[in-house]
Amino acid sequence: MTVTFPFPTRRTQPPAAAGMKRRAARWLTLAALAGTLLAGCGGGGSSDAGDSSGTTPGAPITGTNGVIRIMPMGDSVTVVAYRGQLWDLLAAGGYKNVDYVGPAQTGAPSADPDHAAFGAYKVLNVLRPAGSGSWNVDRYDDARDLGVWFDNYVPDVVLLHHATDDAWGAAAPADVMRAYSAIVNYARSKKPGVTFLVAQLIPLFPSDCGTGCNDSVVRINNAIPAWAASITTAQSRVLVVDQYTGFVPGTMTHDGVHPNDLGSQFMAKRWYDRLVTLIARP
Repeated sequence: MTVTFPFPTRRTQPPAAAGMKRRAARWLTLAALAGTLLAGCGGGGSSDAGDSSGTTPGAPITGTNGVIRIMPMGDSVTVVAYRGQLWDLLAAGGYKNVDYVGPAQTGAPSADPDHAAFGAYKVLNVLRPAGSGSWNVDRYDDARDLGVWFDNYVPDVVLLHHATDDAWGAAAPADVMRAYSAIVNYARSKKPGVTFLVAQLIPLFPSDCGTGCNDSVVRINNAIPAWAASITTAQSRVLVVDQYTGFVPGTMTHDGVHPNDLGSQFMAKRWYDRLVTLIARP
């Protein structure tokens, strides 16, 4: 995915902006079209795909020494959106015992800037053999990235909104689910009780893709609940959070892809509503 970031990033090569012009009238039209596809992703909110939290089934996630480590993970959507708004919601709700973790600090402002999200990153990269990619500023673009994310940053909770670029390239949902499994399994090797909140992706209407990209998003989203149910365990829960239903790209994105402030607030609230059912208040 080729994007123009509204915030500075750590990349040394500026991303190209071709095909990413703002077309407000177009997005309003596409927003209505997105509404006809919402049913394909189920209802709003979130759903359980297991019965556990943290390392003790049924107990609130307390983290380590009372600090709950949360890793926002994904691509440019996570780089530019929601993290600051979610942090503010948690602080306002009295959850001041959280710590964002991850190897990156780029993108939208947040009181805690840490995350594991990288612009133009395809989740299918984690299925590539280690050594098939090469180090490029902040990632290898192969299976070694799992170590970049998790070897030194061990989260209690992962917020996974990942596969926007894969949907843009019409990736097969089964392949995306295999990549998700690789991420979950590696994270579990570092912390057996890690909890994953996995998003059904927000709508995708870039100017160069018509409705095809969003059709791909719907197919991926429809595959997520069954995948989550298949991989969740009593010790390490995998839960689905619906970020698709109710998200209107015409008013909630800059460009049909990346959330604006309204879209970021929407995403933050969806994450928050699920998180607070899982984590302990200090």
